[in-house]
Amino acid sequence: MRLWGIDELARLMKKAGTLFRKYREPLTRECTDEEFMALFEQYPEFDDLDDAFVEQEENFTRLVARYVKEHPDSFSRHE
Repeated sequence: MRLWGIDELARLMKKAGTLFRKYREPLTRECTDEEFMALFEQYPEFDDLDDAFVEQEENFTRLVARYVKEHPDSFSRHE
């Protein structure tokens, strides 16, 4: 994302990745829907990242779409 010029999204992804690696085991184990929903309460460290992403989601989507439109050869399949 940083190479695409979407620095804020890159920063959020880096922080989320760090937290994910810290809690990988409990976040990736099989669970029921109820247990999955409880994860939101068990790992509040993700809250600020979630809030920041939601606030910028439309802008991030616009920036990603613009990048893809401007670099179609990076995304088209060449066979």
